[in-house]
Amino acid sequence: MLSAKSNAGHLPAAGAAILALIVTLLLGACGPTDRDPTPSLSYGSGPITEAQYVGIVRAVRQCMVDKGYDVNEVKKRPDGVTFGFTFSGGAGTQVDASGKTVSGPDDQAACEQQYGLMEAELAIQDQNAATGAEREATFADFAACLDTAGVHALSSADTVSQVQDKIARAVNDGGDGDAAGACWTQYKAQLFGSAG
Repeated sequence: MLSAKSNAGHLPAAGAAILALIVTLLLGACGPTDRDPTPSLSYGSGPITEAQYVGIVRAVRQCMVDKGYDVNEVKKRPDGVTFGFTFSGGAGTQVDASGKTVSGPDDQAACEQQYGLMEAELAIQDQNAATGAEREATFADFAACLDTAGVHALSSADTVSQVQDKIARAVNDGGDGDAAGACWTQYKAQLFGSAG
């Protein structure tokens, strides 16, 4: 049985541990709620979970918020694999400490580099590229989508460049470029990973 008595007026070890846990929980509950969580690490290489990847996207988003941009929430992109956000406003064009003029795309690139977003995004695309029967079924859906845009004669054995060439030829021959582009955006990562 635990005793509430202790030497020199200190809490017993179990009481101190419980108090520390309560303080930790309270501080966590009182923390800022308008900020996305920032992962303690950035991506380098190797396998990545969707949760790690989304955490990196959120960290990049928060970096842009911290730079003064109006940033929308992180959302899954039409490809069904990657996540992103849009931004506007901000401090506009500025001169950084080195005298270089920076703007929104420069700030975004700096934030993305800080957390290794490009590498993480390539990894998540490669890890989520369909294979086997799943790829065949996804390619059939892709081909049907492109067929409505006027792009015909696709094969699941086609490479990225072969598919892109067929799309370009069809669009040049009067196919619907916007519809073909939407199909490509929706299926490229699922079928070709980071090569798309």
